[in-house]
Amino acid sequence: MKSIVVAGTNGKGSVTAMLSNILKTEGYKVGTYISPHLCNIRERIMINGQWIEEEAFLEVGKMILEEAKQMYDSPSFYEILTAMAFSILLVREI
Repeated sequence: MKSIVVAGTNGKGSVTAMLSNILKTEGYKVGTYISPHLCNIRERIMINGQWIEEEAFLEVGKMILEEAKQMYDSPSFYEILTAMAFSILLVREI
């Protein structure tokens, strides 16, 4: 999976939105994973600017949480969401 990491102190949301729109305009399928969310946790994981369906979000979340229960060290909230994002984006063939 090809990826772009946007890091830094300020402007990450704006840069991510601009890059996503440029890539979509050029015909690419674009998955984005952002943090934090503003209103709804599903904002964090999007494909071509669209939130993941609630059912799919919950299904993947349950799967990741089951895997997390098997781990010696419990993953953080952020780590669980990151695993969810990769799972969703890879399954959707981005």
